[in-house]
Amino acid sequence: MNILVITRGAWNTSNNTGNTLENFFQGLSEYSFYNLALKEEPMNSVVCKRSFVISEEKMIKHFCCKKYEQEMSCNTQLSSGGNRIYVDVNKRHNSLVLKIIREIIWAVKRWDGKPLKQYLDEIKPDVVFMPVYNCLYPFDVLEFVRTYTGAKVVLFHADDNLSVPKDSKSDLFVAYRKRLQKKIKKAANHSFVNLAISPLMAKEYSKQLNKEMWVVQKSYLPEQVIETAFDYASIVDSETVKMVYTGNVGSGRLATLIKVGQEINKLSCCKKIVLEIYTNTALSEEDCMNIETTNVIKIIPPVSYEEIQKVQAKADFLVYAEPYDKENLERVRLSFSTKITDYLTKGKCIIAFGNEGANSIQYLQENNAAVVVTNPDKIGQTVCNIIFDPKFCTKTADNAVKCAKKNHSPDSLRNLLKSVFEEINDESCTD
Repeated sequence: MNILVITRGAWNTSNNTGNTLENFFQGLSEYSFYNLALKEEPMNSVVCKRSFVISEEKMIKHFCCKKYEQEMSCNTQLSSGGNRIYVDVNKRHNSLVLKIIREIIWAVKRWDGKPLKQYLDEIKPDVVFMPVYNCLYPFDVLEFVRTYTGAKVVLFHADDNLSVPKDSKSDLFVAYRKRLQKKIKKAANHSFVNLAISPLMAKEYSKQLNKEMWVVQKSYLPEQVIETAFDYASIVDSETVKMVYTGNVGSGRLATLIKVGQEINKLSCCKKIVLEIYTNTALSEEDCMNIETTNVIKIIPPVSYEEIQKVQAKADFLVYAEPYDKENLERVRLSFSTKITDYLTKGKCIIAFGNEGANSIQYLQENNAAVVVTNPDKIGQTVCNIIFDPKFCTKTADNAVKCAKKNHSPDSLRNLLKSVFEEINDESCTD
């Protein structure tokens, strides 16, 4: 069975989507995986056999021309120059206008020509797998591929892209989200299987989309599991405590981390506490100024996924963050962070800060897999207390590893995905 995976960026294990896909599909050697990337970026995947790239940079250059040639590659490193200006400006200013300009460029359809059709003819996909994104144009590509190949569609819902904010001050944003909602519902209507990243999302989306939802989450890697919890008795006598956060700081998470830094800075528990943040998220000047005032937070440039695993393993405490405010909570309420699986296996005490309404916070709390701080006014006192309670830290770290083994088994993930693909295969044989 040939499976084509549509991604906005390249299939690269250094970004969250690429890493999650690699985690999902590694070990499924009976299937052949291919990629259709909607952005020219470096590719890095053991699973993906071959990739076809639609270069946005070239689309922009040839926007008014009829002729446009896409690029094909066979699992090679591609130029990373693609659309750096767009990415830099959009990340720093989150410009909806730029987003709409991008949609217009894709809507002109300079991408659906002979090269793409040739690629699809060669790989003959039986399945088209696509994460559900918060923009319109991937759904146009998905619809083209579906109708051209007749392949069955599998959608993976990781973020809540169906909701339309009720209190948004931008009519344009609301209109855009409603259009996105229609695109998602249309794609779901034509899909064969829908996957959701959390049981809560599966429950709510099954009603909204009138579709059965399968719950699928990232599994742990056996070689990354640290069975013995860190010796937290050594923390009591140490002069410096290192806390580490890795991942995206958008959707209000940075505000939470800054609040953590500010509260820690007020402590007088005779220890120096450092909070290191490893993130790919571009920060504004205002963000950097707020971070600097904490005297606690240190921003570290992005590193590879392999290096992040080492960083997490060397930390004294692992920090997890979700927004405290209600506006950002609506964006993450149904989501489940893939970094949780990585955190759980490190034998370290996890401290989770965020609103109790966030699905990830609830999960950690219900499984006793982290010290959870849902009240921002209790951040400082909680941090101070756990630093001087090694037995509690060790117990929490042990619970985290048990949670990973119970709920994030690689075998369970593989069996679930095999069931999905086998069901599609059985359906195709009866068509």
